[in-house]
This record gives sequence, structure tokens and C-alpha cells, in this order.
Amino acid sequence: SFLNLPNIKADGDFLGGYANIGNSEILTHQFTNTLNFNKEIASKLNLNAILGYEYTNYVNKGSNFNAKGFGDIEADYTDAMQATAPANRGMNSFNDPTTELQSYFARAIFNYDNKYLLTATFRADGSTRFGSENRYGYFPSFAAAWNMKNESFLSDVAWLTQLKIRAGYGKTGNQEYPSGASQERYNFAYSGGPSLDNVNNANNTLKWQRDEQTNIGADFTLFGNKISGTVDYFRKTTTDLLFPQIPLVPANAGVTITWINLPAQIINKGVELTLNANVVEKENISWSVGGN
Repeated sequence: SFLNLPNIKADGDFLGGYANIGNSEILTHQFTNTLNFNKEIASKLNLNAILGYEYTNYVNKGSNFNAKGFGDIEADYTDAMQATAPANRGMNSFNDPTTELQSYFARAIFNYDNKYLLTATFRADGSTRFGSENRYGYFPSFAAAWNMKNESFLSDVAWLTQLKIRAGYGKTGNQEYPSGASQERYNFAYSGGPSLDNVNNANNTLKWQRDEQTNIGADFTLFGNKISGTVDYFRKTTTDLLFPQIPLVPANAGVTITWINLPAQIINKGVELTLNANVVEKENISWSVGGN
């Protein structure tokens, strides 16, 4: 953005004239390669599998120049820097450390006679956001489901449209925190003179934040599509929480934070019930209610 007021004279605290030139750039590259397999490998047993590799690269950088106090000089904004006293010039820029994420993943789904389903997945994710000793995180998951309605002893129960029992367990990782947080970083600025400040301390052991979750549940539909619902029990445990530690008494004024993994855990658990009913289904009007 540009703003220049060359005909307004300096007056009091107003130095007269302001110009700003800024540029920012965000660049993302992503490459994904997958191999898929889907086949009936035995009588009534189908296998759907996928193998994959993915690479992602993020770049975020920019710069800003500004000047003020040239309002009594006939200067175009492109000449603002030269027409302003050095003490009234400002310059700053940023170039975040490049974030690279490399992932290997696999998934297999076994379906026997549309009654018994088993799913297994595995991911290995490596991120440059973490310390050099803990770049990779490994995240497996497993799930099983039983379509009870497809069993012969329930096939003749007219009011029961669907009944599925399921259970699952899995781990996921979190890397949503500033790029370069595991590295020692400095901020350089120029405003009347250069300055160099330490903004982040290094932590070579910083690692993935992890979520581990178990759930057991059931899905059901009754009387055609009149009533449907789910019931779930879940337990989620979060460990190695990513946290910006700020020293109470900094070694010097420039030191700000050190990112660490807190030696603590967060547990969320409970039971959730969802119920929906289609009360009225007519050609010109419908009415449904639901609750959670």
C-alpha cells in the first residue's frame, strides 16, 4: 500500500508524509504418489489396499520498507527512502525456515461377505519442524466392524433396518506450531540502525505431539428410515504437548521462548448418543427432529 502527502507541511508531532512498500510470498509444493489394489482375494473376501508417499514443502517470506517525514519535499513515493532522514526510515523482512513434510502411508480394508470389516493403517511422517533427533513420528490405527443385520438370525427382523457394532484404536500426530521452533533463530531489523535479537532457542529433542484414541460404538436404523442413531464411548489421551516455554528471568532481553514437549497428558473421555427421527415424510412436507 502507498500513501504520499507531498503538499502537507510538517506540523507538531506530524512529520509529514508516509510511504510503505511491502511484499510477501507463500509458496507450497506437494507431490503425492499412490498405488491402489482392490480385488476379491478369496471367496466372499475382498481386499482394498493403498500404498502411498507424499512430500510437501512450505515457504513463507516477505519484506517491508517504510519512510516518514518527507511531506515538505516534492517527492514521489518511489523516492521516499532517499528523501527521508535515515532515522525516519524503517526496514524489516522475514524468511521462515522452510517446512518440509515427508510421509509414507499404507491402508488395508478387509471385507468378508459384507458382514465383517477390518481396517488397518500405518503412517510414518517426518517433519523439519521437529528437532534433529525426533523428526519422524509413527502412527498406526486399527478398526473392526460387524454388520449384525446381515446375519441370518436378524435378517427377518423387519423393524431393524441396520445394526452395526464397531471398535477402533489409533494414534495421530500434531505439528501445528511455528516453523523453525526447534531451531535457534534471530530477528534482524533496521530502524535508524541495525538490531539483531534472539527470538527462539534450539531444542534438538522436540518431537511430535501425539493423540491416542479408543472408541467403541454402534450405528442403528429402525423402521425403514424413521429412526436412526449412534452411540459411542471414547477415550482420547494427548501426550508430548507442544508448549512455548518463556523464562521468568531471561538470560538477556532478546531471549524469548524455547518450544518443549510438556511431561503431562490430557485425557478426554465420555459417552455420546445421537438420535434422529423422520416424523413426517409427505410429498409436500417433511419434518424431522434430532438430538445429541
